[in-house]
Amino acid sequence: MTSFKKYSTIITQLLLLLTLAGCHRKGAKQREHDKPANSTEFQTNNTNLNSYWNDYPFTDTIAIKNPNIAEQRFVNFLAQLPKHPLNEVKDGIESMLKQAEPNQKVFEFFKGQYEHYLADPNSPVRNDQYYEYVLSYLSQSKASSDTDRIRYKLQLEMIKKNQVGMQITDFSYLTSQGQIERLSDKGGNVNMLLFYDPTCPHCKEILNQLNSSELLNKLISSKHLNVIAIDPLGDKKLWKEYQRFIPSNWTNGFDHEDILIKKQYYSLHAYPTIYLLDKAGKILLKDPDYQLVLQILEKM
Repeated sequence: MTSFKKYSTIITQLLLLLTLAGCHRKGAKQREHDKPANSTEFQTNNTNLNSYWNDYPFTDTIAIKNPNIAEQRFVNFLAQLPKHPLNEVKDGIESMLKQAEPNQKVFEFFKGQYEHYLADPNSPVRNDQYYEYVLSYLSQSKASSDTDRIRYKLQLEMIKKNQVGMQITDFSYLTSQGQIERLSDKGGNVNMLLFYDPTCPHCKEILNQLNSSELLNKLISSKHLNVIAIDPLGDKKLWKEYQRFIPSNWTNGFDHEDILIKKQYYSLHAYPTIYLLDKAGKILLKDPDYQLVLQILEKM
């Protein structure tokens, strides 16, 4: 097992190949993420992020109603982002929003596209780092209302928590054996931290997939990996009833202090939410598809 730095490039590449699915928290809405049909209208071969949108008609409110034009151009733009360093991505996103800003209808449309593709838990290209750049711009934009600026600042504060490369936020939990442990007690090994909802059918599906992984079980038995499953939702009775679905070689924990959500230690948009941590407790992966986790573990 090795460190965060060695695998950051591998992780970035693999993230492009996989999609994310999850169960929403109560009250959240699920959206479809079908890509719009291909169209050559208003498309470009320009790969320079700062000038990518220079020939796009940001005053055209008809184009935003046609998914083959505005949305397809936007999807193509997102596909370019992983090919560039983060400073160029930040500049490219800010440049694009600045060009869209003068026309309120167009600006609102593209704000919605960024949220739909980069922030929605069900999006195959969800990316907190990229969306942080969007929120940073919107929270300062004069085109945003006072209410929206406050909302964007709160979202920005949340999205900055527990990012890839950061030290994971520590917390205590009650185990199924009745003991109180801390996440930091698991240091020294690679850890998979998995937040689940006992009422979430997709959680059960993912738990079964992980439990059937020969690689995962081999790493656990050889003490190279710990899997810590945490119920953060506060219903102890449900947690106890669900224990039979948690593999016996995992740690099954309960947020006995009821603070993870109330104090917003973590941004839990959907369940299950997975973090992969290196031996020092730094975040290798944040909310990836479980298949990506297995691919990374296989390379360690």
